[in-house]
Amino acid sequence: MAEPGSTEDVVAAMKEITDEYSRRGKSEEMLLQDFHTFRQALNVASGDQRLLLFVAASEGDHERIRTLLRPLFAREDIVGRFHLDFGSAESDGSWAETIDGVRSKAGYFVIQADQFGLGGKILQQLPLTSDATTIGNALLAANSAFAKSEERKDYSSH
Repeated sequence: MAEPGSTEDVVAAMKEITDEYSRRGKSEEMLLQDFHTFRQALNVASGDQRLLLFVAASEGDHERIRTLLRPLFAREDIVGRFHLDFGSAESDGSWAETIDGVRSKAGYFVIQADQFGLGGKILQQLPLTSDATTIGNALLAANSAFAKSEERKDYSSH
């Protein structure tokens, strides 16, 4: 049994509460996260210390990609571990200028934001023809490396 007030105790209590509320709906119908701008997505990913999957594709491809990503982002090993943003030509035209390692302007980009969310680097870059299994494997591999190297932030010192 976990010590009262310990992290394990709090997590167990939270799990007990969430177990009372079953998931409704189908993963194919879930809403996917999409920030107003790439800059906002990068900033939130930095603050939350999560990787960002940025989708740079034409607006006409977004619904097809959403259909592909919905079941992936509902998976137990993916849900809540990444941020997701769909690029917009209108608000995100210069996104690649703030990111190191961009080889193409279109695709799926797994990005590690820098300390303050003003820039970042590409950890994985996949073509828009990638399937959900390939994208999921890339996310998990990048997250494994990220978790080993990322130091937890001390928000009081910011």
